[in-house]
Amino acid sequence: MADDSATHAPTAYASSVSIEWKRLTFTITKKGKCGKKDETIKILQGVDGFLPGGRLLAVMGPSGAGKTTLLDIISRRKTEGKILGKNYFDGAEPSKSMVKKYTAYIQQQDCFFGGATVSETILFAAMAKLPPGDPAEKHAKVAEVIAQLNLQRCANTYMGNRLIRGVSGGEMKRTAVACALLCSPRCMFLDEPTSGLDSAMAQEVICNLRALQVKQGCTFVVTIHQPAPVVFDAFNRLVLLNIGRLAYWGPGRSAPLEFFAAQGFPYRQGYNVAEYLIDTLSSWFTG
Repeated sequence: MADDSATHAPTAYASSVSIEWKRLTFTITKKGKCGKKDETIKILQGVDGFLPGGRLLAVMGPSGAGKTTLLDIISRRKTEGKILGKNYFDGAEPSKSMVKKYTAYIQQQDCFFGGATVSETILFAAMAKLPPGDPAEKHAKVAEVIAQLNLQRCANTYMGNRLIRGVSGGEMKRTAVACALLCSPRCMFLDEPTSGLDSAMAQEVICNLRALQVKQGCTFVVTIHQPAPVVFDAFNRLVLLNIGRLAYWGPGRSAPLEFFAAQGFPYRQGYNVAEYLIDTLSSWFTG
């Protein structure tokens, strides 16, 4: 496992938050049937990690590795099972109210009313999330996040559903991010934001997150399966999981290649880096 402890520095941006998790273990109990004993299943096993403020982190691993579970625990959304270990925001254990106030979570499946336009959808979110005040200010905030996510061209397009033709998958994902940005979160958690998107749409979504990270300094934690090279290169921090165990955490891009090569798994030139990492994890833990 690569150690990123050298980057344990004060938060890089005032608007961001650093996140640290220590020895996170998550177990669930599966009730036995037909008189059999209950079975305890470990989903995560002693997972460590640290993310400096204002960074873009990818959480990767094969299906069933524990990516979404880790995301749910550090975002304080997990309400079932048994959790052991510690989780810190800016060096302190966060309360649920603090997490709710300063973070945003975007789930894998988007739930929008198909008969509303993009701007109407974001305005509805503004009315629900922002404190009571001047409606003009809320309209201005809506216009601001629409511009931030490059949604101007589809602002008056319906979200769409099976009966109504609407926005593309990438535009829908960016609309979800825009709704989350209304409250100016210091950290955003996204579960598989590129799921179901083609490579061009996936690149569009992640590049928008990268632009927000650079311009605003917000911290992003993103679960992702097997990104295309241009998407993988957008992340400056990386966590690799497999079978609930931590394989790597630290700098992204080419850094994990050096670490894996030192473990006896040299990278083959021309191979998709993300696919190489996932394939190596599978052979490492099961071989």
